[in-house]
Amino acid sequence: MNNLNLDEFIELNSEWFDIDLCYVNRNYVLELHSYFKHAINFKVEEWPIMLVVTDMETGRGPSAIGLKNQDFARFLRIIKLSERIYLKERQLFITGGNNILQLNWREGNPVSFAPVYKNTPLRTLLRSSNLYAEMLKRIEIPSPAAVLLDYPGGEIYFRRIIADNFRLVILNIIEGNWTGSVEYIRNLSGLGRGLTPTGDDLIHSAFICAHYFIKDFSMKDIPENFISNINLKTNEFGRHMIELGRSGKSPEVAIKYIISLADGSVSEIYLNNLLAVGSTTGFDLALGIIYFIRILSSVKKLEI
Repeated sequence: MNNLNLDEFIELNSEWFDIDLCYVNRNYVLELHSYFKHAINFKVEEWPIMLVVTDMETGRGPSAIGLKNQDFARFLRIIKLSERIYLKERQLFITGGNNILQLNWREGNPVSFAPVYKNTPLRTLLRSSNLYAEMLKRIEIPSPAAVLLDYPGGEIYFRRIIADNFRLVILNIIEGNWTGSVEYIRNLSGLGRGLTPTGDDLIHSAFICAHYFIKDFSMKDIPENFISNINLKTNEFGRHMIELGRSGKSPEVAIKYIISLADGSVSEIYLNNLLAVGSTTGFDLALGIIYFIRILSSVKKLEI
């Protein structure tokens, strides 16, 4: 690099990264999808999910690389001038004008977001979820997913569609009836506002719960190309959220919330950290997970 006639060459190292990125073993062309104050999203050729680069203010999550805040600011400055972006093994390159940025994640802390089945008595999950439901009752909920617990919040139109479809999504997932779930997943996809609409967040929560709370469930139980074959009515980042759920991967704060349900270690800290995600995403996930446990309990004939 030193022999190149460059105005600027910047080399950055990650603080942490999704361990699955270790398996990137070929070159990929990237396209900038969107950038915000604390996160940058890239579309990757042939990937069903996006690659995300964040600063340290954003919680850790799957398919992501975390940078120190000052490094993220430099990364963001260069990305606005980008002409070509690509992955090469465990490095991301950005070229623009006469500048090159090289982001390495070899030295960062690898983090696994792979789901682990929680062999927890259903009564414990139900008791924990009821405690979280009581906490949510004291909070103003900005999401129409509030309808799942019969709480106020969100637009009436969205509430009705959620009430009509989400229960049937969960029941079909529990039964392994993927064909039966397609119509209801499609109806929910893209429903709501924001980068990841509420409907997509709820679908994500249902998939995540299946991985954590249904014995012997795995991504292999979901038909190949199941999501890609559904004519989803959502945006690219909503599809990203649904695909992550299918694989059982979720933001770290959601995983900690799920583990607290299973361990009986319910805490406002876990709930508040989750609720801080996005404008409504945290609320959607918290409510969707509670509702999944209630439907699973009703199938198993346990009282709420």
